[in-house]
Amino acid sequence: MKFFMEKEVAEHSRSSDLWLVVFGRVLDVTPLVHAVGPDAEEMRPILRFAGQDVSHWFDPHTQEFLRYTDVASGQRLPFDLHGVPPHVLDDTMEPVWWRDERLQCCAEDTCEEIKRRYEALGLIVSGYAWICSLSGQELDPDKILEENGIIDESDLFERLCLPVDLHTPSILLVYRDTLTPPLPLQLDPDLDLCCDIQ
Repeated sequence: MKFFMEKEVAEHSRSSDLWLVVFGRVLDVTPLVHAVGPDAEEMRPILRFAGQDVSHWFDPHTQEFLRYTDVASGQRLPFDLHGVPPHVLDDTMEPVWWRDERLQCCAEDTCEEIKRRYEALGLIVSGYAWICSLSGQELDPDKILEENGIIDESDLFERLCLPVDLHTPSILLVYRDTLTPPLPLQLDPDLDLCCDIQ
């Protein structure tokens, strides 16, 4: 999944080019704005939060729009502090925009693009080799992380109830000595890198 900085998402805040963030996914909802119409009442909350994270609108477990039980009627009604966006009141709409994979901005960055993002943040990375900690191989700058053998294990961590900060770094930055060529990192193939969780 492509990584976007907050300010990059914020740049897409017009009705003709509108992005929202829902649970870490960046969605281009511009087609929704065109389909419903920017002047429609139900577009008011989307236009108000254009270029921002709207995850607080949804239940993190069900990924449905937050609702409350009206004491007087006993009905489950959507929270509407800023208005009710499209697809909330009409439950026949499928897929609803916040789960529509077609709206996700999902082109993944290559390692070279990731390096450029670090440099844009003012971090010096140009004098370092980026090494995969498991294979010991330098990352191919034209490939994405998964193609370089670095996979996203966040789902596995969640299933095992492990804290997200309990990990072995996947990428090592090794300073390049310009006078001597780097030695290849050799790992013992019999070395057990796994730990037994009790």
